[in-house]
Amino acid sequence: MLPKKPAGGRLGWLVGFVFHVTHLNGLNLVNPFDGNPASVPLDSLVCTIEINVLQTLNSSSIPGPIEAVDGEYIL
Repeated sequence: MLPKKPAGGRLGWLVGFVFHVTHLNGLNLVNPFDGNPASVPLDSLVCTIEINVLQTLNSSSIPGPIEAVDGEYIL
């Protein structure tokens, strides 16, 4: 018959896993301008600002907003 594991041993791997996954998520979010799906959509933000400024200046050539590709915006 196998000896029983202590109660902390059963829960230890779960606590370790949670901290490990939290660390990995933190590494992905550490650089918001990296170009991964969790990044800041700078192209979209800059394009929106450009459109707003050109509309304020009553410009005749105003570009359209950036469209989503396959439901995702290109950074």
